[in-house]
Amino acid sequence: MTNILETTSFGATTTTDDVLSGVSLKGKRILVTGVSAGIGVETARSLAAHGAQVVGSARDLNKAKTATAQVRKDAAANGGSFELVELDLANLKSVRACADGLLAKGDAFDVVIANAGVMATPFGHTADGFETQFGTNHLGHFVLVNRIAPLIRRGGRLINVSSAGHRYSNVDLVDPNFERTSYDPMVAYGRSKTANILFAIAFDKRHRDRGLRAAAVHPGGIQTELGRYQDPGRIEKMIDQINQQRAALGKGPFQWRDRRPVLRGLSRQPHRAGRSARSNERRCTRLCDRSKSCRGALEEKRRNGWRVVLTFPITAEEQGTRRNEMIEQKDLAGSFTLPGNSVTLNRMGYGAMQLAGPGVWGPPRDVNTAIAVLRRAAESGVNHIDTSDYYGPHVTNQLIKQALHPYAKDLVIVTKVGARRGPDKSWLHALSRQELVDAVHDNLRNLGLDHLDVVNLRVGGISEPGQESIEEPLTVLVKLKREGLIRHVGLSNVSPQQLAEAQAMTEIVCVQNFYNVARRNDDAFIDDLAAQGIAYVPFFPLGGFTPLQSSALDAAAASLKAIPMQVALAWLLQRSPNILLIPGTSSLTHLRENLQSSLLQIPPEVMADLDAVGTRLTNSTSRGDSAVHRGTVAPARKDALPK
Repeated sequence: MTNILETTSFGATTTTDDVLSGVSLKGKRILVTGVSAGIGVETARSLAAHGAQVVGSARDLNKAKTATAQVRKDAAANGGSFELVELDLANLKSVRACADGLLAKGDAFDVVIANAGVMATPFGHTADGFETQFGTNHLGHFVLVNRIAPLIRRGGRLINVSSAGHRYSNVDLVDPNFERTSYDPMVAYGRSKTANILFAIAFDKRHRDRGLRAAAVHPGGIQTELGRYQDPGRIEKMIDQINQQRAALGKGPFQWRDRRPVLRGLSRQPHRAGRSARSNERRCTRLCDRSKSCRGALEEKRRNGWRVVLTFPITAEEQGTRRNEMIEQKDLAGSFTLPGNSVTLNRMGYGAMQLAGPGVWGPPRDVNTAIAVLRRAAESGVNHIDTSDYYGPHVTNQLIKQALHPYAKDLVIVTKVGARRGPDKSWLHALSRQELVDAVHDNLRNLGLDHLDVVNLRVGGISEPGQESIEEPLTVLVKLKREGLIRHVGLSNVSPQQLAEAQAMTEIVCVQNFYNVARRNDDAFIDDLAAQGIAYVPFFPLGGFTPLQSSALDAAAASLKAIPMQVALAWLLQRSPNILLIPGTSSLTHLRENLQSSLLQIPPEVMADLDAVGTRLTNSTSRGDSAVHRGTVAPARKDALPK
C-alpha cells in the first residue's frame, strides 16, 4: 500500500520527524552535502533515523565525525546507514575528486540534497578564483551535481537548499566576482542563493524526461553557525523590519528558532522570484551555460591572474542543444600516462578531422559550430585532441587555435605528419625530409605553439600498414625531437615490425592504427603494446566514412538502452586499458553522445557477442578498404591515405 502524505497540517513549527512520521525510507540512498553543522546534520539524522542510506559530505571530516555521532546512533537503531565523504565545495579539484569517487563506486542515489554553503563571508575567493559565496554555494554544487547526474535514479530528486536571501540580489553574470562593483556580503549571498534556485529550475527542465525532478527550498529562519559572519547590528535591523511588517498584518513578533529544522512542502511550481516564466527560462539557460564555462579553460585563466568576464556568443545549434540537455563533465573512462610519465591523457579524446569541410577540404559550413564543438569538448574534460595540418589543409589547426588558445596546461594536442593534400583534394604521401620539416613547422604555426607534444609519423596505405623500412622519415622526426620542436614521437598505420625498428631509434609513446569492433586485425598488437605501456589509438573507431553496421551491435545497444555508436566506443574502452579514443564529429549532439559512452558498462556476455562479430567480419574480409571508403573521398592512388 502506498502511503499518502497529508501536508495540510504542516506549519512553521513542523519538524522533519513530524513530516516523516510513519514513513519508511529503507532502501533509499540519499546524498546530503554539508553535514558538519546546522541543517545538514539534522537532515542526515532524520533521514537515517527513518531507514535511509545516507551519504554525507563535509570539508572537515574530523569536525563532521563529531557532529554526526547522533546520526550514526539513530541510523543503527532504525535500519539506516551513514557514511562520510570528503568534499570542499570551494575547490573544484576536490569537487571532481568526490564526484569521481562516487561514480567509481557506482551506487545510485534516490535523492541529492545540495545543502552545504556559506553566508555573508568577508570578501575572498575560492581556490579557483571565484567570489567565495558564488563559487561555493553555486559553482561547487553545479559541478558536483552535473558530474554525478548519471547516478541519480530515474524518478529521483535534486533538492537545492536556497534561502529568502535570494531577494537581496539577482545573479550578476557580467560581474560575478565583484571586479567592477563594491563588495556587499549579503548581495553576494543573494546572488548565490538565486543561482541555486535557477539551477534547480534548469536541471528540472533538462532531466524531467527521465523522471528526475528538481526543486529549490527555503527552510526558514534558523539560527545556526551559518550566520557566524553576519553583523549582529544588521541582523537586529533586519528583524526590526520584519516585525514592522508582521505588526502591520496583525501578527506577533518574529523569533529565531534554534530547533530541528523545517523541510517545508515543495511547491509544484518552480520559484520565480517575482519574474515571468520566460524571463526565468532565459536566466536559467544563461546561468547554466556560463557556469559550465567556469569549469574549464576560464579556471586556468583566473588562476594565472586573468580578469575574465563571462560574456560570449552562443551559436543557434549550441543554444538549442544546451536547452535540451546539459553535458555533464565526466571522468572520460579514466586516464592513461604515456611512456616517460610526463603526459597523462583522459582515455576519451576528440578527433578534429571532421571539423573541416566536405571531403576534409576547406572550411566547415558553420565555423561557429565547429568552434563550439571544440570548446564543449574541452569544457567536458577532454584533454587529448588529435589533428593534422593536412586536414583542410590547415583548417582544423586554425580552428583549434581560434577556439582554445591560449591552451589549458593539461591539454595535449597530438598531430600527424607524413601526408599532404593534392590540388585535386587527393591524399598523398609526404615523407621526404623537407616535407616532414615543413609539416612540423606548419603545425606549430597554425596551432600557435613553440613545440608539439606528440607527433605521429603516418606511413602505410589506406588502411593497411606496409612492410617498408621507416628509418629514413623517422630520422627526421628524431632530429626535430632533439631540437626541442617535438616532445614525443608516435606512429600511425604501422606493423609490429615497423614499431620494433622505430624503438631501436627513439622512444615511441603511441600507435595509431585502423581498428574497431568489426575491424580486429590488431588484436595481438594491442595486447603487446599494453604490456609495454604504449598507448593504442584506433582511427576510424566508428567505421570511418561509412559508419559501422551490425545487427549484433544494434541488439547490444537496445539491451543497454544506448545507441550503437556508443556501444562501439564503450567496447573499445573495455577492450584494453591502453586504448585511447578520438571519435570525431562536427555536431554538438554527437559529441555529447560520444562522451556519454565513457560511462557505459558492457556486461561480459554482451562483450562476448560483440567479440564474435569482429571475428566473423575479420575472417570473411581480407581488407575491407572499398567497404570503408566507398562513396567518399577518392584517393589519388592505391597507397594514398585518408587519415
